[in-house]
Amino acid sequence: MCDHISESGSREPLVGQLCVLPQLLAETLTEALETMAFISPELPDHPAPPPPADLRVVQIAFHGDGVDGTLTLAAPQKFSAHVTDNCGVAEAVAEPDDVLKELANVICGLVLRKRLGGGVGFKMGPPVMGSAQDVAQWSGGPDVVAVNADGFLLTVHVTADQSLAASAVCG
Repeated sequence: MCDHISESGSREPLVGQLCVLPQLLAETLTEALETMAFISPELPDHPAPPPPADLRVVQIAFHGDGVDGTLTLAAPQKFSAHVTDNCGVAEAVAEPDDVLKELANVICGLVLRKRLGGGVGFKMGPPVMGSAQDVAQWSGGPDVVAVNADGFLLTVHVTADQSLAASAVCG
């Protein structure tokens, strides 16, 4: 659920209200992690540190409804093994990056679905591995969401030629 910080400093839900991109990303990342990996992420108490050297990066391009963009998910290399252990499927996963690719796929689908009008007409490309060098360019920016997922720092970033968040509804 999208939250905002009230004047008193407490978190309040924004159900049914328009989201800004960081709120939309936080909501969809949380929903995907809770559903797919049985992990309840937390927002870090302090700004995210620089990305670790062992960072794995997945990118998914999407287009439709006059919007072209890319969703990028970055996670430490050991996060995939943690998810497969958590789900009891460690032996069934041949390629650890497949876990991150599927997580990025679900997050991207959720982001598009939460737009006003939903994700109808959008097409997503296949998840591809990106470069950790790309993350250094956008990490810590105002449109990046970082969460602590069982001790692993995950970041999500969306670039688009038109705003996705201005047309998204929380809840």
